[in-house]
Amino acid sequence: LCNRAPWQYSKLAYFQTSPIAPPKLQGVITGIVSSGYGLSAAFVTLLFSLFGDDLERYFKGTGLLFCITALGAAILMPFLHMRSRSTNYGRLPEVTPKDEAGIYPPPTKYGQQDPDEPAAAGTPSSKSTPHMSRKDILCRFDFWLFLLSFVLLQSIGSGLYIANLSLIGDSLGISADSRPTYVRAVSYCNCLGRLGIGFAMDALEVRGVHRSDHILITAFGVLLASSALLFLPEEVMPHALLPALAVTAAAYGANWAIMPSFIAKRFQGAHVGVMFNIHSGHIALTVLLTSYVVGGLYDVEAARQGEDAFCHGAVCWRSSFGLGAGLQALALLVGLVLAWVVRHCSSLNRAK
Repeated sequence: LCNRAPWQYSKLAYFQTSPIAPPKLQGVITGIVSSGYGLSAAFVTLLFSLFGDDLERYFKGTGLLFCITALGAAILMPFLHMRSRSTNYGRLPEVTPKDEAGIYPPPTKYGQQDPDEPAAAGTPSSKSTPHMSRKDILCRFDFWLFLLSFVLLQSIGSGLYIANLSLIGDSLGISADSRPTYVRAVSYCNCLGRLGIGFAMDALEVRGVHRSDHILITAFGVLLASSALLFLPEEVMPHALLPALAVTAAAYGANWAIMPSFIAKRFQGAHVGVMFNIHSGHIALTVLLTSYVVGGLYDVEAARQGEDAFCHGAVCWRSSFGLGAGLQALALLVGLVLAWVVRHCSSLNRAK
């Protein structure tokens, strides 16, 4: 519950701010709003270090802190719905000067003046743009391609690496005192990935790079990280773990910024909340399945060693890293198909 609550707040914050954000800054807004959730692990680790080994004080202190945070959010949230003079792109209404004839010019919208004459027959108009229904979106091939690629990447990032960080460190001989450093590094890279990809989406879109193309970058990054952990010799694994986790965490965070920005842009801002929850709902199921499979592979290796319930050595995770590399390669392939579909549809629209 403590994990999902701030995530729901970050999602609500994105839905509150994205409608009033300039279109060219949608990615930046998404990255900034979602980056706070990426720092949650570092924040909880800091709290744990402050309370030391007293778990009772730690749980009571964090529980009190979350209650205060929730109370503050409940008090502040209603103010987000209050109308403000600066809600339209953050600019105050300006007094329009009269022209030489003493007549006010017609009002404008989004910086473009409305036409004085009605559009000719057959000419598309922004006011007549059809609104996409949920059925229309769910029947689109590109929606399911993005969902599949997103789910494959995030299930490995969360179900294999983030959820089993402590066990992986224990198997590779990383001391217990050093593991909080790994947790904080993953949290920081998670945050930076969300921020960086938000700026990149807006900066590169005007140069022909679609928002869905960025999932190719994240898929390639985590594929390299899993492949390195799969094939590197055992004596190098403890030194390679931190860089691999940093790349995986940055890609994991970036995907959470790519997804809402992509669906809002691609599907004309229609039913963003429903589509967001469809993606996150599939993540919950696939992470559960991935964690079950990875846990089973770990237990098999631990049973072969027969010493205790814990498994020691890089062999404990070779099979899991192979599973991760295979699923990430599949996600990269699906992302390539998605990139072709998006460009093919765009070329057809320009031809029309």
